Parts: sequence; C-alpha cells; structure tokens
Amino acid sequence: LMGWRKELAGLGTFIILSNAMGSLSVRADESISGKLTVWEHSITFEMPMEMLVSGFEEKYPNVDVEWEIWDMENYYDLVSLGIQAGSGPDLFYTDGIARTKMREYADQGTILNLTDLVDFSNFDEANLWREEIDGKCYGVPWLTFDSRIVYYNVEMFQENNWKIPETFAEFEELLGKIKDTGITPISLTPYDSYSLLFLMEPILTALHPEYAENITEDDTDLLAEPVKEAIQKMLDWAAGGYFGDWTEVLNGGDQGLNFMSGNAAMNICGSWDATNMQANNPDLKIDAFILPSNDGSKGLMGSIASGFSLNAETENRDAAIAFLNYCASLDGQSRWIRAHGGISADESIESSTEITKKIQEQAENNLFTSWEMVMASRSSEAVDIWEKGFVELFLGKITLENLCEQLASVIG
Repeated sequence: LMGWRKELAGLGTFIILSNAMGSLSVRADESISGKLTVWEHSITFEMPMEMLVSGFEEKYPNVDVEWEIWDMENYYDLVSLGIQAGSGPDLFYTDGIARTKMREYADQGTILNLTDLVDFSNFDEANLWREEIDGKCYGVPWLTFDSRIVYYNVEMFQENNWKIPETFAEFEELLGKIKDTGITPISLTPYDSYSLLFLMEPILTALHPEYAENITEDDTDLLAEPVKEAIQKMLDWAAGGYFGDWTEVLNGGDQGLNFMSGNAAMNICGSWDATNMQANNPDLKIDAFILPSNDGSKGLMGSIASGFSLNAETENRDAAIAFLNYCASLDGQSRWIRAHGGISADESIESSTEITKKIQEQAENNLFTSWEMVMASRSSEAVDIWEKGFVELFLGKITLENLCEQLASVIG
C-alpha cells in the first residue's frame, strides 16, 4: 500500500488560515536537527498537518518533517508492521484509550511515556485523561472538542422548503418528508463502527440529555435503557429507509462523498468535517445544526481529540521530542485547531469557521463526554467488542440483545 503525502500546494488556503490566526512570533532554534516521519490516520487532517509542520519547521529549520496519511482501515496494521521491521514512523496517531492499540503499545514498550518529556502546562487533567494509562501520559492531545453534528445541504433544504427542526419529534417528521421526495434523508454506512457511533451519540444526547450529562459518574450503567433506545432508533430508521440504499456506502469516506455529491440531504458526522467537505466540493453550500431534544435543548457529546505518540525506537529522539513539545505549545495547538475547523476546547483559541462558532453558541456549554470514551476508560476489551458488534448489528448478523450481552460481560 502506498502512503499519501500532501505538499504545500494549497498556498491560497494556507495564507488565509495564517492570516486568520494572526501573527505568532517564533524564534528559530537551530540547535536541533534531523529528519522525522509522522503518520496520521485520516485525510480530514491534511490541512492541520500542513499548518502544523510548517510552523514546526519555521521554529526548527534544521529538522525536515515528512508526513503521511494512511487509510484508517489498514492504519494500525501498517504501524505495527513498520515498527516490527524497524522502519516505522518516529511519531504516529494512536487515538488514546479510545482503542486498544495505545494500551498494547504501552505494555509492549513500543511507545514512550511522555509525562516528563513534554511540557503539558497548557492542559488540565480533564484534557489529558484520554492519553493516560496508569497515570502516565503516552500522547499529546489536541484541544478540540470532537463532537458530532448534523450537516445539511442548504440549497436542497431551500428548494423543498424544509425547516430546521426545533425538537427531536420535528426531526423525525423531517426524515419522513425528505424520504417522500425520493431523496435519501441521511448519508450513512453500516460498515464503519465510528460512522455509526457518530449518529448514535447525538440521538442519545437528544433523547436523554440528563443521562448524557451524568454519563461519567462511576455508577452509570452504559447499557441502560437510554442507550438501547438510541441504538434501536437507528435500527428503526434503517428499516424505514431513512439511510437509503446504505449497503452501497462502503466506508466513512464514501458516506461523506455520498452527501457531497448531492445524494443525501444530511450527513451526521464529526464537527471537524466541514472544512474538509468544503475543500473537496467548494460549490456545495452546507450548514449545520445540533440534533435537538424534545424540550428544545441542545447538547453535544464528544471528547478531546487525540494526537501523536512517540516511537520508543526512534533514531531522532531530540527532534521527535521537540516536535511533541511544539504540538503541546500554544502556537502548535492554535495552528492545528484553526486549520482543523473543529470546536475549540480552549477559550484562548477561537474556532475558525462560522459553522463551528454557531454550533458552539447553540450548545451553550452543554458538552458531555462521549459514551464510547467512557466505555473505553472502563474496559479496553469493550472497545473491540463494540467496534465489531456495531457493524454486525446493523448488518443484521446479531441482535441488540446479543451486543449488550457481550458488552455487559466485560463492562460489568
């Protein structure tokens, strides 16, 4: 498989983003030199990588950074194979405790404990827990609140006189109206567990905001009726044809393309995806809203974004540690967050897009921790069961009861 590297060809976009961030003075450090390889897991991070590496190389002109973005389907296999062969990247995305890989790498000594190597003074404990195992930090997070929102095709809504729903009941009525016109209401794939999660969590938050608010409590049952109701709602929508012929939408990338091509009215996905969608289809007019509760309230479920971990076998240790410290700096965080286009979790860094700013205003600080992240913090085994089981459930291979029984056996 070939990796993918993006040169700074989109200079116009780069200049616009740089100006939006303002002038951040950087003093060059020529004492560190070398060559680094950095791996990311999603094409949606093309622009943030450009901005981050540009800023780092400005500060460390004697360090050359090569970065690649790999298909998530094969990403962890390629990381593991590269490390075993001694040709792995110096720094790579691990997704923190949201998946089992960081724990595996930490237990194997594949990645280094960064607690005393990186200046984490710009983070509080609530920002670091996704990267921590047994009180030790193995990754540098990004101060974006990664949530899930409803993107919609503005022109399609205007042509059909569809209104933005103010309650969950109105949203379900809207799904029926859209389907009646022959248009697929929501673009979704049944083959990707995270695409499914990104719909389940907004439904859970809208149907049961009080449950979402208290989800981090130690005694919260992660398989309680509110969770089952949210998942069942998705199954009902699938049976009702609200996702169209979704078996032809093979992955999360196809889901986005299906929406961007005008084949669906809405796409419920990451709050960071607007920048990428608009870059891939500048002619598409999109806007977004939060899936509302029946009382009209609006909340967001999500988590702080995960960043890079350090390969314990790196031959460029000083340069790699300098890169991670730059990621943890205000300059590095600002570049990533603003290019990313997501919701800023740091009040000193303003979100860069109008959609994101509007979503933040709608949420009114009703930000809740991701159901999946709470589950992952309790049991790494549950992550593997959930990732496989969600897909099997929506492909009709297991029942919701089967899935809950499997998860209950490891969550307790």
